[in-house]
Amino acid sequence: MKKPLFLLLLAIVIVSCEKDNIENSTTLQENANSTEDSLPKNFKSQVIYTDESGRVEISIGAKLLQENSNLKSVTAFVPDGFLCIGGSAQATVINGDPGALLTMSAPTVGIHKFKGWRGEAKAHLYGNGVWWFEVTAIGIRLKDNNGNYIPQEQLKNSLRIFSKTSSVTGHPSASASVSTGFKLVSGGAKVNWSGNGNLLTASYPSGNSWIVKSKDHGVPSAASITSYAIGIKHNIPNFGSLSVLTNSDCSNVSGGFARKEIRTPAGYVTVSGGAKSTFNGWGRLLTQIVAAKPGTSVRSKDHGVRDGGRLCSYNIAVKKE
Repeated sequence: MKKPLFLLLLAIVIVSCEKDNIENSTTLQENANSTEDSLPKNFKSQVIYTDESGRVEISIGAKLLQENSNLKSVTAFVPDGFLCIGGSAQATVINGDPGALLTMSAPTVGIHKFKGWRGEAKAHLYGNGVWWFEVTAIGIRLKDNNGNYIPQEQLKNSLRIFSKTSSVTGHPSASASVSTGFKLVSGGAKVNWSGNGNLLTASYPSGNSWIVKSKDHGVPSAASITSYAIGIKHNIPNFGSLSVLTNSDCSNVSGGFARKEIRTPAGYVTVSGGAKSTFNGWGRLLTQIVAAKPGTSVRSKDHGVRDGGRLCSYNIAVKKE
């Protein structure tokens, strides 16, 4: 009976240390031989943050599953009263497994438009043991000039999702842009893969566009990729405008796992995050794009063959203008 209790206490200590690292550091490149940190099972959370005006509220809710399969898709939804404008996806492995790699971090569309965020990750060429996959949905609601919440259907009229799908190739890329009258506040990527698989290497903002890229790895496996750009109107009726601030930071990576973080500016609330992983040879792939209160944290890794490159983290934050 003592051994399970000891392991439980050890897991709690590990999770606490990981939380401290996120809160207290802005950048980190991990040791090339290190593995990802462990996380608790079946973790769910729902937290609400506000900007300095108190009129912009952001909900961040996570759905975390423990997996021992080689492919997993998860959808997280925002609570009633909020509209989903961003999200996160991260695959976390332990015990030195090769790792699960991202193939999607994107908004739900169709009947679930502005309701949730969907992520997908998969093993590639090598089977995995136990791993965790977390998807987070970021929702927004606004208070009007009278201090009342703007109804969902009314706010939805000020939001739009734009998309663009690439041709089928080994290293596809696509760029979706918001139209005139909209500000880019978020975006996502979906790799439309089959066979051995094509894996995400970039999903990030650039001006009024959202750029996405992916690649096959080790074996040929052509695919297309879809970019999603989420825009909000410059002027929101009975509210005014949002100030949108995009920051980015990049670091060189020598090999193995790497992480890059960037902070949310004071007075703002984060609504989305992006990542770009470049490589020098065989390739580096994304395992995490996480946007939260402290900012954006992204991770990449080589896979099977050591390779270096650069890792960039992007943070989009908003406040009442």
